[in-house]
Amino acid sequence: MGIHIKLSKPSLNTPLEIPLLIIFGGESNSGGLAPNSSATTLELSSRSEIKLFKNDTQDGFYNLDIGVNNLVGHVGLQYVATTAHGWELQLANRIALGDLPNFTYVVKGGQGGSTAAMWIEGATYTAESNTVSPFNEFITRVNKARNLITLEKGVAPKLVLFWSQGINDRGIGTNQTIFKNAQKSIFNAIRTSLRYKIPIIMTSFEFVTGIDMSTVNTKIYEIENEMDDVYAISTTGANTIPDGYHTNYLGTKQVSNSLIDKYLTIV
Repeated sequence: MGIHIKLSKPSLNTPLEIPLLIIFGGESNSGGLAPNSSATTLELSSRSEIKLFKNDTQDGFYNLDIGVNNLVGHVGLQYVATTAHGWELQLANRIALGDLPNFTYVVKGGQGGSTAAMWIEGATYTAESNTVSPFNEFITRVNKARNLITLEKGVAPKLVLFWSQGINDRGIGTNQTIFKNAQKSIFNAIRTSLRYKIPIIMTSFEFVTGIDMSTVNTKIYEIENEMDDVYAISTTGANTIPDGYHTNYLGTKQVSNSLIDKYLTIV
């Protein structure tokens, strides 16, 4: 007489693990100019903690590899594509520590040297002999990454946006009203295009030296107060590279930690 083994079926009520898609957007600080020469050997190795969207082929994800693939498709920073990094380095470290899910995906959607006006839907700009529409390219990358994750995991990911914009807008005018209104419009357009009320965490610019960013910072905190699920983080104390406009290795880690810590308070 044969032995019959009854195989149990997974419960329909068993919750699926929800993947996390973290999106970087804005100007060059969202790409990063922190020198790779300051990073550790481990930090410069191929990191499976982050699945980084392939900005070039847009058909899958890389294991994060600082100096190899972390600045692919970031116009304005191709001259440091092999020598610099951004928030993704410390993000990988925090995932390794267990502070974030080990199924975290990242889209780097920023463009170096861009102003808020260049991020209005359909607008274009040129840097390093490349012409791109920052908003349109951003939405394309995010939607393709989201679809790929959903196919792979069987469930749509949660989204969060880490944003840095305003350092290139400092010359618009002393009241910065143009910058503020454009930035609010961009955030609304992103949410409309993604059909998702994405939480947005944006940096301020206390770290910048040599120029007065106080009016820009004031408008950033006003945006936080005036929009739902938009948060601003202080960057006071973050050190910079010699240009005074971009955070260095330790400063980039500080800002990345602040972005992550804020996210962990709102989930």
